[in-house]
Amino acid sequence: MVRAAACLLPLAWCCAVAPLAAEVGRSAAVLWPGGARDVALAQAWQRAGAGDAAGARSLLAGVAESEEKGLLARLLAGDDTLPAAELRFAPRAARTLLRTARNGVPIVDATINGVAVELGVDTGAGLSVITESTARRVAARSLDGPRPKVLDSLGEGVEARLAIVDLALPGVEFRGLPVLVMRDENLSARVLGVTLFAFDGLLGWNALGLARVELDFDRGEMTLRPTRAPCDGRNLWSVGSKPLVEAAVDGVPTLALVDTGARRSWLVAAGGAGAEAAPENSRLVAGASGARVVGVRTREDVRVAAAGRILAMRTLDERPARDRVPLQRATLGMDFVGRGAAVLDRGCGEFALSPAQP
Repeated sequence: MVRAAACLLPLAWCCAVAPLAAEVGRSAAVLWPGGARDVALAQAWQRAGAGDAAGARSLLAGVAESEEKGLLARLLAGDDTLPAAELRFAPRAARTLLRTARNGVPIVDATINGVAVELGVDTGAGLSVITESTARRVAARSLDGPRPKVLDSLGEGVEARLAIVDLALPGVEFRGLPVLVMRDENLSARVLGVTLFAFDGLLGWNALGLARVELDFDRGEMTLRPTRAPCDGRNLWSVGSKPLVEAAVDGVPTLALVDTGARRSWLVAAGGAGAEAAPENSRLVAGASGARVVGVRTREDVRVAAAGRILAMRTLDERPARDRVPLQRATLGMDFVGRGAAVLDRGCGEFALSPAQP
């Protein structure tokens, strides 16, 4: 019996299905909190922080294995028989134009159930998302069962339900893709009556993680190819349906979330929940439920490194953890990833970036 679900949907205003507990078939380990999965994640973080990259890789590989079996989709649907999405490639290259929305999120044109839509490309979104109006327009098939509990980055609840769609981009099709359905205002923003951005949906990691994703921001192209296997060395793991990679901040090793749905990179303040003592600055943080000012500490002249790229960032915010300390202590947003080109290959465990100058 599935008792709860877990998924992360970070955007510029990330949403998260509240982590509780889950048991499925032979993988009947309690996944949240204090369970075997959390212990493995905590140990992996400790080893990575201590410089034991090999030990962290070994622990993460074991955690990621359950993700590869489509466990997350079945948990979210409350149905152990829910099939994972099927990916079909056409003979030609699966290449599509890549644009950037006003909030910094890359966007592509696609079709859902044969209907044209505009989607944000959000590697930090654990599940793909569509709006309620889009769900009606494309006749998305709703999934029965309890609705997932979704929280935005501000800790506020957001209404959502689950559905299944067929999503297509030039040269590639995702058949039977699980998506979250949210209200239209959750994927849009207006200021003084002016619409800053409005998405029909988000192309999340449960779709992107099935392919080798090549994002060429200079040329304005996204190319999807079959995953490569095997690969020499692994520097990307899919944990909790999130792409985590090896990184370093001012020379200190850490694990980072690759989030093309975030305009700015940021750090989790040391100490976990409640670690927001004496904030130095404030930021207006937008969530799916609205926006509010959040206290942050700002570090100056920070060197961030990942996948061979080293950037000297003038400022980098430290935000308090919403609850417990997560495995990843950093988020690599578009100010780091969105230069030159990036490659993410979940099947191969590869994260690559073209060189970029500070």
